[in-house]
Amino acid sequence: MKILLRQAKDDELNFLDALYTENMKESVERVYPWNPNLFRQNFVAADYQVIEIEKVIIGFIKVVREEKEIYLGEIQVRRVYQNQGIGTQLINSLKEEAQDSGKNIRLRVLQKNSAYNLYKKLGFEVVEESQTHKIMKWIPPSI
Repeated sequence: MKILLRQAKDDELNFLDALYTENMKESVERVYPWNPNLFRQNFVAADYQVIEIEKVIIGFIKVVREEKEIYLGEIQVRRVYQNQGIGTQLINSLKEEAQDSGKNIRLRVLQKNSAYNLYKKLGFEVVEESQTHKIMKWIPPSI
């Protein structure tokens, strides 16, 4: 399965917002009240890449490359495509980039979010915790 990443477009906001809501509403509501406008308020197309398989949008990812680390801000995959290794493939690719550039990867995951298990399986460790989130980090073996 060949995954293509491309820059998100402003006219894809409705689809991306619907996917975010579908994937996140239940997890968010376990921690605090759902804000249906949150994604739209923070959306800047330049910050997101769309995930495509055979020209079908199956998700999106937000990665911020900072001077000393890479921040995985978000990864969302349509439920029908989950548990097929897509998230793992994308994160492993990011780990290779981090390894090559000598950077850590940092992310923030909601408490009680099933994505936590994926991140843990891929070598991320909890470095900080609040009532609502876990901050996780992956450090390349050479650092």
